[in-house]
Amino acid sequence: MSVEMKWALLAAAGALTVIMVICVASVGLA
Repeated sequence: MSVEMKWALLAAAGALTVIMVICVASVGLA
């Protein structure tokens, strides 16, 4: 696996994690 693909996967996973945390937090605070 190339370095570029590894960074792209890391960025995608990080973005998904942030979105999930925001969704869970908004539901928990509602």
